[in-house]
Amino acid sequence: GTAGLQPDLDKCELMHHTWRRKDGPIDDLASLDHLAVAYENAQGEQALLRPLPVVRWLGILFDTRLKFRAHVERQCAKARETAMGLRMLANSVRGLSQDNVRRLYISCIEPILTYASPVWWMQRKWQSEALQRVQNICLRQICAAFRTSPIYALEFEAGIPPIYTALNKCDDLASARLHKLGAHSPVLQRLRPPAQRVIREP
Repeated sequence: GTAGLQPDLDKCELMHHTWRRKDGPIDDLASLDHLAVAYENAQGEQALLRPLPVVRWLGILFDTRLKFRAHVERQCAKARETAMGLRMLANSVRGLSQDNVRRLYISCIEPILTYASPVWWMQRKWQSEALQRVQNICLRQICAAFRTSPIYALEFEAGIPPIYTALNKCDDLASARLHKLGAHSPVLQRLRPPAQRVIREP
């Protein structure tokens, strides 16, 4: 451009979003040349930028149909790995107390499960079930309970509600922040007028 800057197209990623069933999932990338964008790479050769099935942006995995299944699965895997480390600190002989284990879960593991949830939390059953399974592991560690212990009793004992409650709380806090935006906020200016009116309403 006029500033002498040029994007590195070799590091660019392209995603094709669609909800049409006839398009099917993007598995065979070579069959999507009609959706690819042609560009000239750093060597001066013509290349194609093909759509990807999953693109990571600001720590969130976006898929072609915006189902966010890949993102939920990755966050569950990260949280489960952290929970396994918590197990070593919470052994029943000389481990941390129940209160300290609970604090570690709330400060270290729950933020992983709920990261950027206002973007991807859609009140879907499969989402809450996948996240709840990880929280259940932590509940058993906090309460030093057997695997067969009822989860609702562990939630009551640990003072930790079901995971969908934390997700809904994150949604409410995000909504409150949006309603506090000023009229000249860059975020508000990028929304369509109907959305702007909804956010500006008291």
